[in-house]
Amino acid sequence: MKYKRQISDLQNLYENNRLIPFIGSGLSYPFNIPTWGNFIIEIAKRNTDQVTIIEPVTNLVGQGEYDFALEFLMRMAKLDDRDIQEDIKSILIDFIKHPETSEMHNYLDLAEMNFQSIITTNYDGLLHEFLKSKNFMPQNLNSTSISAHELTNEKILKKIWHLHGNMYDTGTIVMTSNKYKDLYSQEKYRRLFSLLSGTNTFLMIGFSFDDPYIRNLFEEYQKDFVAKHYIILNNPDDTTIMELKEKYRIEVLSYKAEKNEDHAIEISKILKDIQKKKNKSIKSSTEDTYYLEEPSEREEEIEESLFYKKVKIEDIDNLTLELSKDYFFHADSYIRFLRDRGFSESLIKTILRIVEINYKEQWKGIYLSEKDSQKFIDVMHDTLREVSYGRYNEVIKNCEPLDLEKKGMIHLLADDMKKEIWWGENRDLDE
Repeated sequence: MKYKRQISDLQNLYENNRLIPFIGSGLSYPFNIPTWGNFIIEIAKRNTDQVTIIEPVTNLVGQGEYDFALEFLMRMAKLDDRDIQEDIKSILIDFIKHPETSEMHNYLDLAEMNFQSIITTNYDGLLHEFLKSKNFMPQNLNSTSISAHELTNEKILKKIWHLHGNMYDTGTIVMTSNKYKDLYSQEKYRRLFSLLSGTNTFLMIGFSFDDPYIRNLFEEYQKDFVAKHYIILNNPDDTTIMELKEKYRIEVLSYKAEKNEDHAIEISKILKDIQKKKNKSIKSSTEDTYYLEEPSEREEEIEESLFYKKVKIEDIDNLTLELSKDYFFHADSYIRFLRDRGFSESLIKTILRIVEINYKEQWKGIYLSEKDSQKFIDVMHDTLREVSYGRYNEVIKNCEPLDLEKKGMIHLLADDMKKEIWWGENRDLDE
């Protein structure tokens, strides 16, 4: 059930050009590209034959201390950043080897899909190799002169955004801790990355959350991950799933690979499910109606949601809190139902806009004068029960929302960090 819901969400995002693949090194593994640690060991071997250098580097890498390993190597072998960048390029050229069949990797799966932008932390040029026929061009985010308007204009861009540089522009490659710090501190870089993550949903593929550099990226931009994003992981444990959800609002799509070659196969299945087209015809027969379900399978997820925390931090009774969970669940199900039946995103946004304006009116009329969160949320629920969508009622006349679904619309809006939907003055969500 959870996977079906996740795929439905991703299909909607994909169809509305709001899904961006975020590609990590795991996707290039079938092409014989070294891991982070093996990159460092190979650089060491190319620059010295001294066991007193190679052995400590290897041991530090084995302990996951990549920064220390690289710093030690650079100090002992007298290497600078440019030496490291040139070695990385040379290693990529020497090591890259295409797998025997296309089923052993996922770059062709991406090429078959219709994306406007792709983001990657990889240095290699494999994305461009497989997507250049779709008119994609590589671009380094830290050196781009593009404006924010151009970045979000889907008619202009078809870009592969390299976050950490790429091998065809050697000086842009970022690997040392100092380079990472410099990169993440750039205001332009932060602004553009925030814009990409704030207006779209990332689908992260080829990442391991054990990778310290990826964890560092997430830590640096934690506050920018205000929308929900997704990551595809192989058989993650519950701790990892909860950490990603609670800390970064990243939802996990899990698969199970027994052998190395199974990874590409399982990821391909997920991408093909996302790509499947929904029936776009608007149906009116009662045969296609949906029936109310209990939110039991999503109980834990709902209680981690932003809207729930916004209700919980105010002086609002537990019964209202529980009802708000039900309202949210059924409103969310109703919006999915509209999408499945082929109603446009414009109509859905219009319905939610009407709800948002009703909220602002009640904030002004009730909350600002009485400062009573309990009364405010009760009045808001009552108001939405009676809300009319005006001329749009005719459009949805055969599938108008139930009262409880109408009430839940405000909580859908509250679940969006970009919306100023609150039930009082408190903004401390960590209480």
